[in-house]
Amino acid sequence: MARWAAWPGSGSPPVRWARVPGKPFLPWRRCCCSPVSRPDGQEPSASRISGWYTGSTERQWNRGKPFPTPHSPTGRSPIPAVKATSTPTANKRILMALTFCSFSSGSSGNCYLIKSEETALLVDAGISLKRIREGLAASGTPEEAVSAVLVTHEHSDHIRSIGAVGGKRGLGTPRIYANAGTWNAISKLPAYLGMEIPGQTTFVTGEDFTIGDITVHSFPVSHDAAEPVGYSFRCGESCVAIITDTGVVTPEIYEEACRANLLVLESNHDVEMLKFCRYPWFLKQRILGESGHLSNELAAQTVLRMLQEGKAPARIALAHLSRENNFPEMAWQTMKNVLEEEDYTVGRDVAICTLVRDEISEVMFV
Repeated sequence: MARWAAWPGSGSPPVRWARVPGKPFLPWRRCCCSPVSRPDGQEPSASRISGWYTGSTERQWNRGKPFPTPHSPTGRSPIPAVKATSTPTANKRILMALTFCSFSSGSSGNCYLIKSEETALLVDAGISLKRIREGLAASGTPEEAVSAVLVTHEHSDHIRSIGAVGGKRGLGTPRIYANAGTWNAISKLPAYLGMEIPGQTTFVTGEDFTIGDITVHSFPVSHDAAEPVGYSFRCGESCVAIITDTGVVTPEIYEEACRANLLVLESNHDVEMLKFCRYPWFLKQRILGESGHLSNELAAQTVLRMLQEGKAPARIALAHLSRENNFPEMAWQTMKNVLEEEDYTVGRDVAICTLVRDEISEVMFV
């Protein structure tokens, strides 16, 4: 089982691990030595995604507990925390409007869970049905609770199991949502020629619709697909936006990102790694183009702009990282470096984590 430990700070730390100015060097690090206990005495989770790094001098965990308020020595407003108060007289229950969990994020497969008190939705089904079931079990979601699967576009890492989730051995009878352009493109793929996909439902991009108690809004993104979209999900005061597979951040994409409480933002590749990788030239040009993928630098510049305009979400999850041309520490470090150049600090001004490919994240409360 993977364990997490804090770098002790002695000697020269590895380049990919960062030090917050004025604070001890305590980022997360996976290790294979003796087990490391959590601060509350419990065993660490088997999930290997990093916790929200807040720059605090003690380990922080995001397991349904109130999100910590980082210290703000410069007077800048701290990240708002959820105040959970329970007294014997009041005995009030704090209800989280939306939760988010990543089952997989990357070019090999994508699948995310959005859940409210009444409704559970999947965004994309680009992994096997077995792995989807594993993700549902890990997040405490019954299979029959999944009401719908929402497809962003027709590439295989997003639609691998859309025909299986509603089949006889699938997840019951969920509706499969996509726009007309995406359905038309899917129908021409060899794997889906002549296939009738159970629960096929068409929506119009830009028009809101409701599934259970969740309002869904789709918006166009810039990618080399028929009619690719991103999504934002609203329930009560909570909003989650998922923005991946886009080469540029358009004004509409930017506005949707600013409205979110939790932003799932693509940070696909490091430009220098991509330039010198083994990909053919045409593929490099495709990824770097306006219909390709967001680089670490572009993602960081987008977050910086939101901070400068006072519109940044409290939490951001970096998603769709390339296996060959990126790694979680590099995406996080690039974000940190760009923000610190303008006197913003990860943890004090915005909380950042990375979604690891092929691994189930912990449930994030919004």
